[in-house]
Amino acid sequence: ASIINNKTGTLYIKSTQTDGDIAFEADNGAGSVVEYLRIDGQYEQVYLRKDMQVADGKKIMFGDSVQQSGDLEIYHDSTNSYLENNTGDLYIRNNFQDRDIILQSDDGSGGVD
Repeated sequence: ASIINNKTGTLYIKSTQTDGDIAFEADNGAGSVVEYLRIDGQYEQVYLRKDMQVADGKKIMFGDSVQQSGDLEIYHDSTNSYLENNTGDLYIRNNFQDRDIILQSDDGSGGVD
């Protein structure tokens, strides 16, 4: 096993290459090394290349107010799932030409309407 252990201050991982990326790769369980996460220096974006699992009761928070609660939160509490807006209006927008927004729910008989 290899461990990066920092016991003082902030640990920085840097790529100073112009338009350089930082890629996180691991074995996929089948003997191939695949990329799981990429921090893209050229486009200033983070790409998640695989599914992400968040434990029950833990939130994905968006916005600058994330210290206590996010401006927008998505979470599951082991029973129910939530999309919570904690500031301003909540817009659900489909910008693709001639397409719909469809909400579905169980119809009581085990099917989805």
